[in-house]
Amino acid sequence: MSIIVLLIPIIFFVLITFGIGTYMFNKRRGGLRKIKWLLGGYTVVLLLATAISFTLLPQNVTEGKMVTRSEMDKVQEAQSKVLERAFNGKLENFKGTFLEKENWSFPTKENTLDVNMIDKEMYGIMVFVEKKKNNDGVIEAAHYYGKSYIDGMDFTDKLESPSLEFDGKTLSIKAPKMLEVSFTKFSQGFAFSQFSGTGNAFEDRHTSVMGNDFILLSVPRDLKINGDVNYVNK
Repeated sequence: MSIIVLLIPIIFFVLITFGIGTYMFNKRRGGLRKIKWLLGGYTVVLLLATAISFTLLPQNVTEGKMVTRSEMDKVQEAQSKVLERAFNGKLENFKGTFLEKENWSFPTKENTLDVNMIDKEMYGIMVFVEKKKNNDGVIEAAHYYGKSYIDGMDFTDKLESPSLEFDGKTLSIKAPKMLEVSFTKFSQGFAFSQFSGTGNAFEDRHTSVMGNDFILLSVPRDLKINGDVNYVNK
């Protein structure tokens, strides 16, 4: 079916080229009548192409939100500023830039906590630790993520959180399932966009932005942490 969709523009181009060539070859015969036939054939081809394209569209279509290059740049810059401050010990005013995806709560009676990153080479998520003002015996964890775009389309809600497991002493963080995305983007054809002034598919270039994500651990005041973590808001 996708092959047929790709062939439609080619067939359309061949028909128009053939029609113009026939007209130029026989322009001395029939004149006005030939022009009418050419315009009529052109209109018929447009109508047929439109009808065929609607019948070939997927039955279940999910529309994604498209953003501009400048909007993606602003999002990426905001995320970078938050993380830069976090690595300097200050994680604050970030909930407008990062969204909470999932949270966990683990009771503990231990004095130490080992943070184990499974498959660290494949998924090196950042872990920030914030000490509570008391020793309530509860480890609270939350996964925050930033906006992600693929060729200008927002895929943030498709991302999954890592899995967290706690055995009483060790907090294991396992990478989420790999996200596989397949999508088709429709744009105005060159024949229309060259006169409308809105650009065309070749000029409308987007890039991809994979949002940063991190885990924030809020732990009892006297709990000692072992692992690759960064302390914030001491």
